[in-house]
Amino acid sequence: MKMERLNPAHVAHKYLGRTEKPGNSGFTDADFERRMKETGWQKGQAWCAYFAELVFKEALPEKFDEFDRLFSGSAVQTFNNFINAGYKASSIPQLGHLAICSAATMANGTGAAMWELCLP
Repeated sequence: MKMERLNPAHVAHKYLGRTEKPGNSGFTDADFERRMKETGWQKGQAWCAYFAELVFKEALPEKFDEFDRLFSGSAVQTFNNFINAGYKASSIPQLGHLAICSAATMANGTGAAMWELCLP
């Protein structure tokens, strides 16, 4: 049986409207919260990297085991894991790629960094 390949942006779109409870304490949609917990998210943790993991695992189920090893609760660690596994990074956004943002302190006390992983 051939697995269906979905665009990650289309998978993410189906989760529009899900809302979080204050303080990273959970989500108002119990099914969504269950799915997030299945990816490793725990109450009190930031959830953005876990959400990306959920979306890409649903979009590319044939890569579930690989994504299970490469995604992390940390956006920066996730980026490093993918780069170390041979994935390429780009600064040119494309639909379906994974964008990872991180706060970075510049000399003037401000700044941010963004990388984009070219996932299949």
